[in-house]
Amino acid sequence: MATPSEAHVDIESLSHVASLFSDGFLRFTPKDRIERDIFSNAVNLIVENVNYFTIYDWRGVMRLYFATKYGGSHRRPVGDLSKYKAPSLGSLEYFDISRQFRVIDPDIFECTSSYYLERKGPELVISQFNASQHKPAGGLRLTFLDRTHAHSRIINAISYPQLEPSKWIMVSPPNTTDRDVKYSIPSEEHITQPSLQRQLNMIDNAEIPLPDLMISVQAKFSDILLHCISRIYMKWLMLIFCVLPFFSKMHIDHYIDVKLVFRSIIKRINSIWFYGMGIIHPFGPCGLPPWFLACAELHECFSLSQADFWKCVDDFYHCQRRNGK
Repeated sequence: MATPSEAHVDIESLSHVASLFSDGFLRFTPKDRIERDIFSNAVNLIVENVNYFTIYDWRGVMRLYFATKYGGSHRRPVGDLSKYKAPSLGSLEYFDISRQFRVIDPDIFECTSSYYLERKGPELVISQFNASQHKPAGGLRLTFLDRTHAHSRIINAISYPQLEPSKWIMVSPPNTTDRDVKYSIPSEEHITQPSLQRQLNMIDNAEIPLPDLMISVQAKFSDILLHCISRIYMKWLMLIFCVLPFFSKMHIDHYIDVKLVFRSIIKRINSIWFYGMGIIHPFGPCGLPPWFLACAELHECFSLSQADFWKCVDDFYHCQRRNGK
């Protein structure tokens, strides 16, 4: 796997990479592989001096998973990423996307969104993000967002105070005939509302910039097939366990979401048919916050492996529009 080379120094720098995890990717990709790929790509982002890595899934599955496993951590080693071994067919664990993240304690809600990753010798260590201790330079801020952030911030944000018409900018139109007509328009600050923008991008008491690159991560055929085979295998085990009285109370996840399987396969075929140009994400209650696409290029990959992920990064660096060709 090749990461961006030093030839990219003279091209516009990459500061913030965001990834959108689809339901299909979360359901059909094993937990441990997603976690390993997040950390592996984070290491490469640190090497490339990228300061922000944001992951968005509208259900909050990844956010809850990391809060449970790494919440409150301080320079905790994440382990040797090169020694990953694929689990056996009967031990594959998948995320349950039927459960949604619900905020119970506002303090927990505010403290478990961001983490700080840094290199400690050959190891990668993770800490819960602290705005007063962790600076962008030298490390990577890993942030998890879901729809609770996007919608609660919009609903609760205090918009920029309205200006009185007397303080508006008075301009004369270029084409006037019979009489002198003047129009009153708001100031640029009143239109852009920087205070509202800061509130939307303020997470864990520190602001994150808008992404430069947005990568939509979808499920790939092999993962969908492996998931279906493993769930069928688990279903047969359930039948055996139900016959034996000792295992009668055991519960194994063997559910297959046929509709999600069908949608994921259609999306993969659609990407092949349109050469990867059929990326559409809704901006409704379950969609990506629209302002996250204000300055970002949108790319798509099927899996979070280093090869697929960094192909999107390479495309960002080499695209003709950004190089000005």
